[in-house]
Amino acid sequence: MLRNELEQIVQEIQKVATSRACYPHSHGTRANFRKTMEQLEQNHAAMREDVDSIKFKMDKLLELFQTLGTKENTTRLEENT
Repeated sequence: MLRNELEQIVQEIQKVATSRACYPHSHGTRANFRKTMEQLEQNHAAMREDVDSIKFKMDKLLELFQTLGTKENTTRLEENT
């Protein structure tokens, strides 16, 4: 169960990390500059959402590791007693 959740989180993070495309070179006119800036602003907003999503997933991942560590410690204590 934990392994499946971990794999799913890692896959989603990889997908987000590789989803942003580069822009082809365009002529430096004011209109193209304005379009490029608007596109960059949209991408930054989308990237902020992606980063927030990744932060949430990393927190969940940390929680899973802590749970796994707690279970491991509990099992070791039970074996020693």
